[in-house]
Amino acid sequence: MDDERIVELYWKRNENAISETATKYGSYLNSISYNILFNNEDALPCPCNRMLYNSSALYAR
Repeated sequence: MDDERIVELYWKRNENAISETATKYGSYLNSISYNILFNNEDALPCPCNRMLYNSSALYAR
């Protein structure tokens, strides 16, 4: 799914926005967090927390 469609889902407050974001960017975000923390157990929750924070910020507007 392209980025514009994912953003539309967020604006519509569609719960699929988070799963689509995870599908598209999950592995990329996991590799970034692992390269910072060097521990898979600590790195795995980071992208999910970031996506939830971002969606909450959008919904607050």
